Amino acid sequence: MAVSLLPSLFSAPCKTKTQTLDFKPFSLSLKRRHLNPPFQLYCTPSLSPSVLVTHQDLNERDWSFVEVQKPDHKIRQVISSASLPPSSRVLVALPTPTFVDQLIDASMPQHVVAYHESLVMLSNVKELRDEVRCFQGGVATVPTKFAPFDAVFVCYFPGMGVSLGELLRSHSSLCSSGSKVLIFFEQGRETIEIHKQQFPDRVTSDLPESETLKKAASTNGFELIEFVDEPTFYVAVLRLL
Repeated sequence: MAVSLLPSLFSAPCKTKTQTLDFKPFSLSLKRRHLNPPFQLYCTPSLSPSVLVTHQDLNERDWSFVEVQKPDHKIRQVISSASLPPSSRVLVALPTPTFVDQLIDASMPQHVVAYHESLVMLSNVKELRDEVRCFQGGVATVPTKFAPFDAVFVCYFPGMGVSLGELLRSHSSLCSSGSKVLIFFEQGRETIEIHKQQFPDRVTSDLPESETLKKAASTNGFELIEFVDEPTFYVAVLRLL
């Protein structure tokens, strides 16, 4: 189910286990104390009673283990690597609220679009930065009307469930020549290994090595222009030719 979290809008019907609803735009209500699963949200269609949808209905999985609790200089380093122009358009894959907040503060982009499988993570982003356009699902859920993007930040590649080639192919169609795709994890490989052991259903791959990046980049019209691979910090910057 693809869900667009625009102010007071849903892009797809809201489903429960016993009922499917087709209706006009409704308001989305998530109370702060419910922002970590288990949670409840209320879909309020026009002229209809509120419908309670639980996290089981949405197949929600807890992604809070990825979030960094305080601002980090490593995130600022990643953002600066994008060299974003004024009034830029930015796409963020599997974001955390901390990253999105720092991204907007540091670069003041004109548009920020985010997608994630977790409705809770997107709700946290919206609560912190309501101007961000959020979509539940993968890259296919992002409308092309928001393209082309000047940069794509891939915050947690090991949890995306796609190959590096698939990632670059899907995002190249949303970018123009010279745009950058930044694959990063500010906590580095050491933390990824811990996550793989603790959350094997979500962390399904590794951070790509240098040679893997170069091969996938050349195959899909990119070039690798920056690469840092340390135990506690990882960032790969690819530019679309």
